Amino acid sequence: MMYYVSPCRYLSHLLSG
Repeated sequence: MMYYVSPCRYLSHLLSG
């Protein structure tokens, strides 16, 4: 659920490359 509740982290990872 954490992944769903904290999409910011996922986006940050994508931005990092």
